[in-house]
Amino acid sequence: MSSSSTSSSSSSDVIHLDYPRSSSSSSSSSIPVPSTSVHIFPSTSSLSSSLASHLATLSASSIASHDFFSIAFSGGSLPKVVSEGLLSSEFKDKIEFNKWKIYFADERCVKLDDKESNNTEVEKHFLSKLREDQKPQVYRINESLITNPEAAAADYSTTLTSTLTASSDLTSTSSSPPSFDCILLGMGPDGHTCSLFPSHSLLAVHDRFVASITDSPKPPSSRITFTYPLLNAAKTIIFVVTGDKSEAMQKVLEGGDGGEEQLPSAKVGGAGKIEWFVDRDAASKLKKAKL
Repeated sequence: MSSSSTSSSSSSDVIHLDYPRSSSSSSSSSIPVPSTSVHIFPSTSSLSSSLASHLATLSASSIASHDFFSIAFSGGSLPKVVSEGLLSSEFKDKIEFNKWKIYFADERCVKLDDKESNNTEVEKHFLSKLREDQKPQVYRINESLITNPEAAAADYSTTLTSTLTASSDLTSTSSSPPSFDCILLGMGPDGHTCSLFPSHSLLAVHDRFVASITDSPKPPSSRITFTYPLLNAAKTIIFVVTGDKSEAMQKVLEGGDGGEEQLPSAKVGGAGKIEWFVDRDAASKLKKAKL
């Protein structure tokens, strides 16, 4: 992402920043790319409510276009933060969750009900609290393949391409990735996103949409993860970041002090929209925010 100058505006204690991106971040340098938008909230609850409103708009637009909304969740604290707003009285009965297709941007190679599973977090905080008639389609890792991460990744890639090409709007070929309506990403203090970690060989993988990792710096060691070609094909990517991630966030959005290796979250690009919904702790070191 570009570290060039930004513009900001403030309203009701929410700070909005724009970070221009160069076309070199895009999958095609001839396509102009929108700026990265950063929204800084005074509390997690205000972040969650605003994010729910935004997701409701994206959902309605996608359903009107191709009769479903494809969305991928990451793990960590993200499912809880996202679900708080979606399940509020303002949105729970207004969003057509039954037309959502839910995927996982990364997943641990563990049983689906394991406490380490991202599925467990999404089930606990979101899916279990929906009425039966609201239940979305959920595409999970093949539990029978968790002892073979490479096979699990290949299987999940096949699931993606077979379920996200039901509309001409999401047409893909064997060489081009399907385009998610929205991918929700978190970020660790080290700047990792999905299971793409700093200095790891997976950062250079461009021949697969989903890859396996068996030496994750964070346990559990075996996982599957979206790769950059798939991430960068999304129509909208939303980073949801709370807590003390300020140093990594400053490096990702403003380039740090220069001369450092680009963090994994900074490599997320493409021609779609990139937005950050963050709290003040996470944004505290952004120079443009002046917090």
